[in-house]
Amino acid sequence: MAGDNNAVMDVLMRRVGSVRNLMPRDTAVACDHNADSKARWTAFDRLFESVIEGCKPAELATLGWPIEEGPTSDDALRQLQRQVAMALIGQHFQGNPDAAFEMMVQAEALVPTPPDPDTGQMPFTTADQAVLWLGVKYARDEFPEESRIFFRAESEPVERRRRAFRTLYALIGATWMHESLKARQMEPIQRQRLVVLALMSVVPADQWNNDDLERLWSELLPVDEPKWRELAPELG
Repeated sequence: MAGDNNAVMDVLMRRVGSVRNLMPRDTAVACDHNADSKARWTAFDRLFESVIEGCKPAELATLGWPIEEGPTSDDALRQLQRQVAMALIGQHFQGNPDAAFEMMVQAEALVPTPPDPDTGQMPFTTADQAVLWLGVKYARDEFPEESRIFFRAESEPVERRRRAFRTLYALIGATWMHESLKARQMEPIQRQRLVVLALMSVVPADQWNNDDLERLWSELLPVDEPKWRELAPELG
C-alpha cells in the first residue's frame, strides 16, 4: 500500500510536473475535457507510465509500488492512477477557482470507477459529489429566494418549501444528470433524496443531524420530476 498521503502527493507532484514539461501534447489531450475519451485515456496511460518510470526506488516505495511486480491489486493500481490524475489536473488548473471541482471530475474521467461487480450498477463517485456540490452552488446563486425558503424550515409552510425545493432540484438535477450516468440510472426518489442531502451539506454539521434529514425527506418528497429533456435536450 502507498504510504503517507502527503508524502505520496509530494512525489507525484514533482514527477507529474516533470512529465508535463516533457510530454506537452499528451498532457494537453489528457486534460482536455472536450477530447475523445479514448484519446484521453491513451494519453494519460503514456503519462502515467512515464511518471512511474521516472521515479527512484525510494519514491516507488513511497507510492507503494513494488519494483518487481507493480501494485498488488487492481484497486491499488487504480488508486495510484487516480492520484496521478488528480496531480495532473491540479497542476493544469492551478489558480482556477474551480480547480478542486475539476480535479474530482476529470480524475474520474481519466480513471473511471468500474461498475459494481455484483449489480453492474455505477457507484456514487467523487465526480458525482463534485457535480452535486457545483449544482448546489449554481442553484443558490440563481435562486436565492427559493434557497432562503428551503432552509427556513421553522417559519415557511411546507407546500411553499416543496415548491422552492422543486425549483432548486430542477437546476441541480439537470446539471448532475448531464454529467453522471449514475444519476440517470437512479430512481427519482433516490436522486431527490441525494439532492436534499447535498443542499444540507452547506449547513454546518453541528446544526443538523440524521433526524432532521429524515424529516426533510418526509416533508418535501417526493416532488414531480421536471421534464429533463426540455431542461437538457442531450439527456434524451
